[in-house]
Amino acid sequence: MARDLGSALQVGGHLTALRRTRIGTYKIEDAQQLDGLTSDSLSITSMFDAVKENFDLRELSEQEVVDLRHGKRISANECVGKEIAGVNGQSLIAMLEKVGEQLKSSVVFVQDSHD
Repeated sequence: MARDLGSALQVGGHLTALRRTRIGTYKIEDAQQLDGLTSDSLSITSMFDAVKENFDLRELSEQEVVDLRHGKRISANECVGKEIAGVNGQSLIAMLEKVGEQLKSSVVFVQDSHD
């Protein structure tokens, strides 16, 4: 960031410190201190809720789940986002990216033992 800004201003640039105050919908004000953290005070966001808050969702049919787990591409249908979470019910199946009129997986998650 500093290099790019310095380059744009033609003066060079570097950072001596950088502090991330936000990642997507997660803000530093919502962070918890590690000192004194207990299981009673720990708030854990489920993977599904985190994905739902940060990505477009695409509900997958059972056949699409099988196809993605075998490395196939699926139809994009009406997906408009660049990064899409492929879900089946409350299960995160894959992270998908749009390529033309299809979706290809960038990662497919291991099948739960209860799937």
